[in-house]
Order: sequence, then C-alpha cells, then structure tokens
Amino acid sequence: MKPSIRFAQGAVNLGAAGALLWFAAPLLAFGTWHPFDEVRARAALLALAALVLLGARAVRLLLAKRRNERLLKSLEAGDAGPELSQRFRQALAMLRQGIEAKGRQRWWQGRRQVQQMPWYLIIGAPGGGKTTALLHSGLRFPLAERLGRDPLAGTGGTRQCDWWFSQDAVFIDTAGRYTTQDSDTEADAREWQQFLALLRRHRPVQPINGVIVSVSVPDLLHGGEELARQAAAVAARLDELRRELDLAFPVYLLVTKADLLAGFVESFGDLDAAQREQLWGLVFDADAAGIPADLGPRLSDLAQRLGRRGRELLQQEHTPQRRLPIYAFAAQFDALLSPLERFVRKAFAGIAAEPSQRLRAIALTSGTQEGNPIDRVIGELARSHGLRLKPLVRPDAGGKSFFLNSLLKQLVIAEAPLAGQRLQRMRWRRRAAMFGAGFAAAALLAASALWWQSYRRNLDYVDSVRMRVEQLTQRIGSLDSASLEQVLPLYSLLERLAANDGIDPNVAPAGFGFGLFQGPRLARSAEQAYREMLDRSLAPLLIERLRRDLREAEDSATRYEALRASLMLASPERLVRGELRPWAEQTLAHSGGAGERAEWARHVGTLLERSGLPEAMRSDEAGVRAARSALAALPLAQRVHERLLRRIADTEPPQDLPTRLGAAGALVFAASSAGPMPEHSSAADWRRKLVPALDATLDELANEADWVLGDAGGEVRRLQKDRAWRDDIATQVGKRHAQRVIAAWSRQLDALALAPATDAESASRQASNLTAPDSPLRRLLTRLADEFSATPQGDSAAEGAFDGALRARFASLGDYAAGAGPQALDRLQALVTARRDEAANAEIDATLRTEAARAPAALRKVYGGLGTLMRSRGGPKPGFDAALAELAQTCSALTRERFPFGAAALRDMAPSDFARLFGPGGLFDEFRRNQLSERVDTSSRPWKTRGATGDAAMPDAFERAAAIGALFFPAGAPMPELKLRLTPLRMDAELLQFSVDVDGQLLRFENGPPRSKELVWPGPASTLKVLMRILPPGPGGVGAEVHEGAFAWVRVLLRSEWKGERSAPARLALVVDTRTLEVEASAAGAPEADIWTLRELARFRCPQATW
Repeated sequence: MKPSIRFAQGAVNLGAAGALLWFAAPLLAFGTWHPFDEVRARAALLALAALVLLGARAVRLLLAKRRNERLLKSLEAGDAGPELSQRFRQALAMLRQGIEAKGRQRWWQGRRQVQQMPWYLIIGAPGGGKTTALLHSGLRFPLAERLGRDPLAGTGGTRQCDWWFSQDAVFIDTAGRYTTQDSDTEADAREWQQFLALLRRHRPVQPINGVIVSVSVPDLLHGGEELARQAAAVAARLDELRRELDLAFPVYLLVTKADLLAGFVESFGDLDAAQREQLWGLVFDADAAGIPADLGPRLSDLAQRLGRRGRELLQQEHTPQRRLPIYAFAAQFDALLSPLERFVRKAFAGIAAEPSQRLRAIALTSGTQEGNPIDRVIGELARSHGLRLKPLVRPDAGGKSFFLNSLLKQLVIAEAPLAGQRLQRMRWRRRAAMFGAGFAAAALLAASALWWQSYRRNLDYVDSVRMRVEQLTQRIGSLDSASLEQVLPLYSLLERLAANDGIDPNVAPAGFGFGLFQGPRLARSAEQAYREMLDRSLAPLLIERLRRDLREAEDSATRYEALRASLMLASPERLVRGELRPWAEQTLAHSGGAGERAEWARHVGTLLERSGLPEAMRSDEAGVRAARSALAALPLAQRVHERLLRRIADTEPPQDLPTRLGAAGALVFAASSAGPMPEHSSAADWRRKLVPALDATLDELANEADWVLGDAGGEVRRLQKDRAWRDDIATQVGKRHAQRVIAAWSRQLDALALAPATDAESASRQASNLTAPDSPLRRLLTRLADEFSATPQGDSAAEGAFDGALRARFASLGDYAAGAGPQALDRLQALVTARRDEAANAEIDATLRTEAARAPAALRKVYGGLGTLMRSRGGPKPGFDAALAELAQTCSALTRERFPFGAAALRDMAPSDFARLFGPGGLFDEFRRNQLSERVDTSSRPWKTRGATGDAAMPDAFERAAAIGALFFPAGAPMPELKLRLTPLRMDAELLQFSVDVDGQLLRFENGPPRSKELVWPGPASTLKVLMRILPPGPGGVGAEVHEGAFAWVRVLLRSEWKGERSAPARLALVVDTRTLEVEASAAGAPEADIWTLRELARFRCPQATW
C-alpha cells in the first residue's frame, strides 16, 4: 500500500473514531451522572485519546529503535582491520538513525528502522554473480552513497555475510560456502546455524521475507555432478530454513550471468532502459505449493518466444557477424533449459512440505557483461568433428544490467507480505484469534441476551405504569377535587407514577439498563402530569381558600397574609413566590396529620415554582376592601406582633412544662392540664430570635403599607419617618409578647403538681428522684432562673418593655429559683442521705414546711407534694410479702380501666405511668431484680417457681411484664416507644393507596412489590394522633379514620385482625370502611422484642398480693 494511501486511510479511521467518541460519549452514564454531556468534557476525552495514540506510537518507535540497536550491536566488527573497523562504525552510526523513507520526507514519516524493513536472504554457490546482480539492479543503497559501493560485512556470527541496506529492503548476501558447505563442513554448518539464530533472535515474528536462490549460467551449462551437488546443497539449506525459522516464505530463482550465453548481447543489446528493467523468465501462482506441474512446457514456451523474437531481429539485422549469434541464441537458450529444469526439480524438491515455500519466479538476469560467451551449439559441433574452437569475442554492451530492476522492486520487494509468520506464533495468534472471536461471540450473545432481558423488563415496566395510569384515570372522575383529603393521595401517586414496582426512575435497576431504561422518560411524563394536576386542582383550591381568608379570617395575621398574597398574585411585578409559600402552608396547616402537612408543603412549593397560582388568580376588589377595613381597625402593635411570630419559626416542639424537663420530669410530675406551651413562650426565644427580627419586620410592614393597606396604611408608613412612633410601637410589641409569655407560664405553673404515689415504695422512689443531685425539681429551678432572673441584655425599647413586664410578674420567682431554691434543695438532699429514721423524717418535714412558706406561690404546691411523699415513704425496705403487696396494689391502680390493658377502655394510660410500671428501673424491673430472682427461674420458658412453694401461675405476670418492657423500652428508653417494620402483603384491588400517618410519620402503601418500611411510635410531631386514609373512599363514602390518644397507634394495631404463628412475624389487616391493607409486622427495636407481645397487653393481669 502506498504511503499516501496508508496515511489517508489512517486519517479517515482516526476521524471516524473521533466522530464516534464525540457523538456517542454523551450516551455514557454512571447512574444519574452523565460525565460527557458538556462540550469541554468531550474535547478533553478526544485530547486524552489523542495523547494515548501518540504515546502508543512513541512506545512502538522506541521499542523498534531498541530492537534495531540490539541487532546492530550483533553486527559490530570484532578483529577487523583499522580501515574496515572505521567504515563499519560509520555505517552503524547511520543505521542507528534509520533508513530514509522513499521519496520526499513528510512530517508524519519517520526514518525506517532496519528491523522494520523486509529482509531477503540470498543463497547460492560461490562466484555465482549474486553481488554483481544486486549492485546493478537499480536499487538505491544509502550506505553505498556515503561509504562506497562495498557492502557492510559482519564478523563473528555474520562473518563473510554481506549486508546490503537498500532504501526498500535488506538483502543478506550469504557466503557461498554457507550454501555448499564444502570447504570446512563443520565450521560452515556452525556459522550457518549461528546466522539463523541471529535471525530468530532479532526478528522473532518474521525472520525473513523471502529467499533468492542464485545459480549462474556457466554452472548450469557445465552441469554434471557439480551442479547436482549445488542443487542438493540449496535443497538442504531451504530445508534448514524451514525447520529453523518455522515459517512459510516465497523463493525466487535468480539465473545470473545470462549474458554468457552466446548471442545474448546481440539479441537484447538494442533494448532501451525501461525494457531492460522488465522481468525475463517465469512467474508462478503464489498459492501453488511445490514445483509447478507445467514447469517444462512453460520453459519450452519461453524458448519458443525467444525464437520468434530472434526471427524478428534477423529481419532487421544485416551484419553477418551479428546475425549468426542472433540466429543461434534460441538454440543456445534451449540447451540451457534441460539443466535448469533438473536443477529446479532437485533444489526445490522439498518446498511443498509445511511450512511451505512457494516458488514464485525463475528469472534470467545479467548484472554486467564480463568474460567470454559460451557457445554450446558450436562447441558441440566442433568437438564432434575434432576441431579446435576459437574463443568467442564479446561485443561491447556498455556494462548494462538486464532484467533485474522489475524483478527486485515490483516482484520480490512488493511481495514482502507474502511471507508468513513463524508457525508457533501463528498458532498462538490463531488460538488468540479464535479465543477473541469466541469471546466476542459470547459477548455478543450475552449482550443480546441482556438487551433482550432489558427490553422485556422495560416493556413490563412501561405496561405496569400504563395500567396504573388507566386505574388513576378511572378513579379521578369519581374524586371530589375540592376535598383536600382525596386529592392529596392523588398528588403523591402522580408524583411517584414512574416509581412503579419499587423502581427508582432515575437509576436503572439491575437488568433494566444497557441504554434501554425508560425510567427517565416516564419520570418526565409523570412529572408533567403531576404538575398539570396541581394547576387544575391545587391552584383553584388555594385561590378559593385565599378569597375565604380575605373575607372571613378571624385571625388578623392570617387575613393580612391573605391580603398580601392576593395583591401579589394580582400584580405580577410584586410577586415573590418564596413569600407566598408560608401563607399557603399556613392555610393548609389543619389538613390531616403532621406527615400530610409536610406533603402539602412540598406540593405547594412545586405549584409556586410553576407560577400556577398567578395564572388562576382573578382580582377580588370587594374582598380587598373588606380586608383593608378590618385590618385598619386593629392596633398596629398587634399586627406587628403577629407578623413577627409568623416570621420566625419555633424550633422547640409543643410540650407541657413537665415534658420539657426531660423523661424524669414526666415521671415525677403529673401530666399538665394546661396543655402544651405555645410557640415562642420562652424569654430566650424572645431575646435570641424575635428581638433581632423586630426592626426588619417593622421595615417590611412600612414598605408594604402603600400597596397592601392602601389609604389605611398611614400609621404604618410613619414607622419609616417617625423614630418616636417606631419606638412606641416596639414598646407595645414588647409588652404584648411579655403578656403572652406570662400567660403561658402562669397556666403551666398553676397546673404543676407532683404525680401521686400509690404506696410507700413509690413514694420513696419519687422522693429520691426529686432530691437527687440532677433531679427534675432542680432542673425546674434552673429553667425558672433562666427565664425570669436574667439581667436585661439590651437597651432597645422592645427589650426594656418585655423585661419590665416579665420582672414585674415573676421577679420573686426568678430570684428564688436562682438563689434560695437550690440552697434549700442542697439542705434537703443532705438530710435525706444522712439517715432514715423517725427523727430524720420529722426534720425533713419541718424543713419542707419552712421552704413552702418561704417559696413563691407557684412552688408551694410542689413542696407540699414532696412533704407528702416524704411522710409516705415509710421506714426501711419492706420484705418480699410487703413489696409484692405494694406492687400488686400500684399495678392494679394504674392499669384499671386504662387502655391498652382494657381493650374496651376509653381512656389511655399515661405514658409516664406505663414507664413507671414496665420501664427500666420501674416497679416490675426493680421487684424482679431485688425480690424475684431467688424464687423464680427466669431462664426457663415459661418462667417457673423454684422449689415447691408458691403458686405456679404467679411467674406468668412477671414474665409478661418483662416481655412488655423488652418491646416498649428498647435500649433502655426512659419512655415507651414502639419500633415496627411493616411490609405490605396485600391491598384491596379497588384501592390506589392506603396511607398511615402516625405522629407526623407518613407511610403510603400501594399495590406493587412489597417494600418494608420502619415506623417509630411516638412520632416526631407528638400529636398523639393516628390518621389512616384510603384512596378512593370506601363503599360507605369514608376515606379516613382518625384515632387520638397517647396509645392511639397501639389501639389501631390491636383493633386489627391478627394472623400467623407466634414464632413468625404477625400478619395484620388494617381496615378503613371495609377496605383492607394486610401487612407483615415485626418488632425492630431489640432482638428480644416480640411483636406478639402486643396481643398480650389486654391479657395482662397484675400479680396477686400474696405469693
């Protein structure tokens, strides 16, 4: 292949590969990451690929140069003379730089290393004209141009080998004795083997590209045993080449010194340069093995064509001295054919053996015209008549070469690829190719199988989504779009429409990928349907709520926000979507449970992102006027205060005072009848959050006054100009918030009381908890001190008004909590720990009475209750019978007619009482550790009494109590909690969704592959509410059920139908209006927890008072 064509093909290949990388790289993805979407990333990828190709090219060149260096070192002359050594070193220096490529050098063409060029071996008898033929072949020898026409002769392993480095190939002219091995057989054979070893070492893949066998015309004509020995030697060398080099290669027979045939010069002397370069001889089929069967006829045909040419020349030649040689030349040539055929058949007899050698050509050549021609015809005639023959005189031919150039350039060198590789390597390559083809076929089959599997799975996935869409379409028509309870599940279904069968549409599951995953496309369609549904239903719903709040809202803050939102939507230039979201979330704050409210907030945010509300809003001028009039009648300080409370979110959960004191506080203090404390009811919140935001709130109201309140906003606008007016409003806000805090704390302190003790043991336990170093009572004093005794930290009008009002109401309480209160607890603790007798009890009682008289009114009831506990705690630790009687009495009092121990009970047991009985350190836990271990074997199942004493049924109550504690108090939790793992098993086909909201934890179940979900009770919202909702509503029109109470979730579970065996997870059927969701429930809190213990709650019976 020409270099230009090869370069063009390489450029096309590189361009196609670059285009493929450029357009296919964006299809490559790792999950949701598409690294080559950006143009810069693809450009960097192409640059990296180019660097890799250039690096590989550089490595190949470096390796070729190293191989070339090793080869040339093996050729270095050893003990040659000074002149030869100098010439050899110069030649090697040139060869290390490489042979220049043919033609004009281009930037992409490097110098060709010797090791990369085709190599040809020339073998033949000594004096056969091999060197002369090469020198006059017309090939270019770069070394000869610089160092003279002599070849580069090696020593050592290459002694007497002439190395001819042409521009296109390397010709190794071996010594004639290597072929005949007749001078010193052992030495010649050894050097020949060393030479072959050199070829194998430095060209392991393809040692040679062909062999040129030379035989001269005189040798052929003289014939006899010498020619036979020469043919046998050639056959032996070819056989050794086959065995040692182990590769197939072409063989060319070069008949040299053809000019010594009488009449040659006369017959061909008139040819021009181009004609003399042509090949004269026979070319055989490259695929034919062995000696051609038609060798003789083709040689005869060659002689006949030569005879025809001679007759044509005789017609043109008139000189007698030339006519006779021309006339006799055909006969001379015919005399040559017989020995030539015998030589071919003997020398190439074994070339058909594997690895085969192909006889490609028999060529007759003349390098130069020297010596006297041989006239076999006249010689035979003279000898037959006994005449003495006078030697023929050669006519002058000018030293021209005949029939060499095309032979070497267009046949021998051009056929360099015909030589194979060493068979061992070819076998390895063939095996590698077969393995590669097998691997490619297997990979193709595997890829096809994976594609087919992915196609089928994606088809099923698309079909399941389509069926779900059809179900939704059928159900949507029957839904009341104005019902929040019915549309909310629909939004969630549409939002997760593509997440069918538990598939995440953004990440291809195993077996769904390989470029066929339809998840992202379905997700985009589902997203569009979801947003359109929001526009069609949620936007009108919010607009209707907005108009209602605008006209009818009793809360001035809600009305102001509705007015502001309405004017924003009517005037897009004032629209700030982020400020619409708080109003929208607030207007939906009472819809469903805490978990559903969180979902509403997300859907509202999505709607506002799409600008759905402005498109659905129409101006309500009458509502705007009514709202402005109503707001103008309210005090400005009230509006500022309400706006401030809405602006800053409260991070503290809504809890009563005992709960805010921690788990121990909920145990020793009775549940507050005042309910949870309202938001922002602490002085710390006022100072840290509200005061810093007051100025910004005033500025917001002043800036909005013109367009929100219109003409009614005059006094609000004064906030920007009149500093005294601004301070006055801030003072009023401070007083308002102080009244809010005072009212909240007053209700909590008025309701604060210690939990009653049912017996002396519980009284003693509570008294110990209240007088401990980190008691809930000490935490209460610390909290009161932080709230009401802190030194004012700011000098603003609002802070001064707040602190003044708060100190006026709670100054004495704050000072007592910061000073005298902790000191009194220290004295009391010292008395309690010192001794426990009647005298100590009397002293403690007196101390408590004194502190109750000195303490503020809010704490007197606490001290009084503590005194009662101290008096009730009794003397030393009771014995087994007394302890059992106290436990039985307390247990009966706490559980009687309380759920969950009474299945039909309407009132729930207080969680603190539940923890008091079954929690760590509770009554049952303490009795088991202190009293029961000696009487009951707890390692057996069921528990058994030790020995023959006692009622055999008594351990059952304690074993059930231990199981209840393991289920409800995992990891030593101070208050009851229940961790369950729920796995949906079956849902009625009529249902699209069944949702459960437990204290703000919203779980949605849909028909599809079961996916386990964990739920923890009580939830984060502490709403004491469980909401179960179905979509669509049941046959009775009921779409939801609400259960309230401390144990509402346990009530729901126990009302369900239970199935299964005790040793396996329970199967529960949750029912709403006859629609059923069946789930598998298991305890997820601790290894020893058993879900079936829930069923035992209603069967639990307190122990008897006597053993």
